[in-house]
Amino acid sequence: MIGRNNGAPLLVDQVEQSLRERVTQMIAISEVALPQERELARSYGVSLRTVRSAIGRLKDEKLLRSVSGKGTFIVPQEKRDAPLVVVCGGMEHPYGALCAQTVMLALRARRQASTLCVCEEIDHDWPLFQAAVQNSAGVLVVGRQARHNLTGLLSRTTKPVVLVGDLNDQSCREPLGCPQITIDSRAASFLATRHLLSLGHRRIMLAGCLNAAGWVRELLRGYREALEQAGVAYDERLFVLLPTVSRWDGNNPVEYAETRSPALADPAQMLSAADGPTALIFYTTSEHQMRELMARHFRKRYPEHTVVTVTYAEHLERDFRGQGELDAVGVSLRGLMERAIDLVGEGRQDIARPALEVMDFSTLYRRQNGQWQSVVTAPRV
Repeated sequence: MIGRNNGAPLLVDQVEQSLRERVTQMIAISEVALPQERELARSYGVSLRTVRSAIGRLKDEKLLRSVSGKGTFIVPQEKRDAPLVVVCGGMEHPYGALCAQTVMLALRARRQASTLCVCEEIDHDWPLFQAAVQNSAGVLVVGRQARHNLTGLLSRTTKPVVLVGDLNDQSCREPLGCPQITIDSRAASFLATRHLLSLGHRRIMLAGCLNAAGWVRELLRGYREALEQAGVAYDERLFVLLPTVSRWDGNNPVEYAETRSPALADPAQMLSAADGPTALIFYTTSEHQMRELMARHFRKRYPEHTVVTVTYAEHLERDFRGQGELDAVGVSLRGLMERAIDLVGEGRQDIARPALEVMDFSTLYRRQNGQWQSVVTAPRV
């Protein structure tokens, strides 16, 4: 029973110290489970909230870890010291660089040792980082990757592997052989569409990206769901695919392909028609790209607050730094990375269907005077 004398340390401090002593005494070769939280609360004579707070402190120090549905475990010393390996492909592409930067910042905030390996082809590059993987606590796969790269990695190691994002050549909702954290772009486009509907728009064009098949399917789902909820008929002429980027010059995309529409041979017909779109939703990675695409394919002038871009929240401060007003739905890549790190800590599990978590971290933002601020989401129409 924890004492409650005046002047004594806070209850949570006392529970933390008692648990710390227990963890120190139980030096485990294999992980040992703590008693259930309710049992600890009864034995210490404190609230469940106090126990959870104390456990949270020890988890921050990597002395404990929780596995959903299984309990809280003492982390062996060798696992505390082992780094995570981050395998990133496509670093020449801004998305790959953003993934690597975001996950490394998340690991640094956790004081988690890590090794960054830039890998284009597992078969070719494996000898270069094989030792790092073998000595690691697990692997995070980020950036632009193909299915065969992930399959090759899984066949070479028994360490826990977690994929963040979608593979270039795979539907985001198909099993891959390891846990996968992917962005709920359906929720992002739903939020963007609902916002424009709340402003009175009924002719909203959704502009996807040719080289992001999984993302685009999910964007279209959310777009159509928002229209249906508002009682607005879906017009396939208002769904277009933007030119793909085949090469990058620094942060600038070059060598565009032609834009496409499922319903029109020439999407410009709809853009210039009397019943054309009054608002646009763009999936883009930078303001430079968005402005260039609008100048090239959307010659009509669209006023402020009739264009919403869907992108990563981390892109906004870095790649959308203009002074004019602009609306955006930003999806937190940092949130996905944090969840992926937690999943690596849960270890490799023998599961028939790999875990797939589609995480909704969508927030509506508005830029005014060069500053991005989150805004209250639009009410349901």
